[in-house]
Amino acid sequence: MGHTFEQENLSSGKQVTLVSWEDESPTQHGPKLQKKPWKDSDTRSSVGFYDSTVEYMRNDWAAKHMTPQGFETPKGNVMLYHNKSSNTWHSTDALDIDHVKPWKEHFDALGVKTHADAHKAYNDVSNLRMLPAVVNRARDSADNVYNTYGADSPQWKQWVSERFGFDAKADHPSFDDSTDLARRTKTTMEKGWEPDDGRKGLSFDAAVVGKWYESQLQKQYACTVEATHPTSGAKQEVHLFRCAASGQLCTRDALDIDHELPFEILAKAMMKHTQDGTATKANALDAYNETSNLRLVGRSVNSSHEFELNEQMEFRDKEKPERRNEFKGWLVDDGGQLSDSMRQQIRELARTYEPGRPILLKDADHPDNRFYTLAMNGLSKTDIGQKMSGPERENAAGALAVVAKGANLSSIDVITRNHDGSTLFAVQGDIKGAHTYGMVATSVAVNYSMAQATQDMAKLTATQQNQQQTTVKHMSQ
Repeated sequence: MGHTFEQENLSSGKQVTLVSWEDESPTQHGPKLQKKPWKDSDTRSSVGFYDSTVEYMRNDWAAKHMTPQGFETPKGNVMLYHNKSSNTWHSTDALDIDHVKPWKEHFDALGVKTHADAHKAYNDVSNLRMLPAVVNRARDSADNVYNTYGADSPQWKQWVSERFGFDAKADHPSFDDSTDLARRTKTTMEKGWEPDDGRKGLSFDAAVVGKWYESQLQKQYACTVEATHPTSGAKQEVHLFRCAASGQLCTRDALDIDHELPFEILAKAMMKHTQDGTATKANALDAYNETSNLRLVGRSVNSSHEFELNEQMEFRDKEKPERRNEFKGWLVDDGGQLSDSMRQQIRELARTYEPGRPILLKDADHPDNRFYTLAMNGLSKTDIGQKMSGPERENAAGALAVVAKGANLSSIDVITRNHDGSTLFAVQGDIKGAHTYGMVATSVAVNYSMAQATQDMAKLTATQQNQQQTTVKHMSQ
């Protein structure tokens, strides 16, 4: 189906270009936003990208402008995108949608008058591009070095290397608690802190974003592939790493530092057992930076909490019941750094933590696990399934289970593919005779996480149950 552009008039009489992508269309804004004046004091939080804009930019725009190259490795498959200015390659998680002309300047140039105008101007695809998030977040710094010294300058190459480079052959020393822990200042040791303060004012220590991060990159390093420059044909090495949560391959800049045991849960547990029920900011900083509870995960996993499920299928961890006195002695009496026993407790809690979550589609107790098991067994009998890595085969089986249920199949008799292997089919019935099927693109299936499959299966179940209830209601009337 692809995309279609449409010209939209603003109140000023000027036009913007909006996009529809497959079954996603630009949001239709009601009278309230059409009448609500846009003020210079209004912030970016008042606007956002339409789903159609996001899908178009991440798919069609990136495919046209960033020369994607796919790679199949023994460690898994990945699609990489080329950024021209930095001459670097990036997995999709590493990319941001960016405004070529800063959004406020663009609003001024278009004469934005209302909030509806603002949303449309924000989504004007003629002013959008995809950039590596690292470049986007440090845009002033990047533009300054690039524009001052040029693309081929040592200064620009150093800027790029510091943010995207990795020496896979070097030894990256492990973080050492005895020497690398930050010493807290008198101010933080005297400043009170409560869980309601959240993460505000907390950040990762220099040694964590430096030494620990580099060491962890080495641990999560998976393999190196050779990408071909879009114009020169030169070969470029691209290092790939595993997301600690999903197992998917990604580039270095796609990884975020993440708390395996959600910090909010840890903070509340700490407060139940502190001296007089109080804690200091120094305590919070120490807990926030406890490296045994840190991991590197893909940005989409980190932002979506995809691997933190709750009963609403929103993937959010829940706290296990604590044992009597399990946190006793965590805080030292003087309110300074975490005591050795508290630090050890954090490590043990992070290691043994089992989130209270709904079961996943691949778990035997899931009500639709039968579809997953049939898809998994069917894949194992195909040539394309046998060539997949373990995580890819699990992902593909989850995707096939979802499309099978979506096609109203009651069972899966065979898994097959089309002539070039680009599409997988879950088939019920005789493939040479009467049959029904669900299908999914292979490239989508192998990257379709188990968490996403569980979410989508739950949505399908709810939709089908509602349809059945509606049918019964109409029949009874």
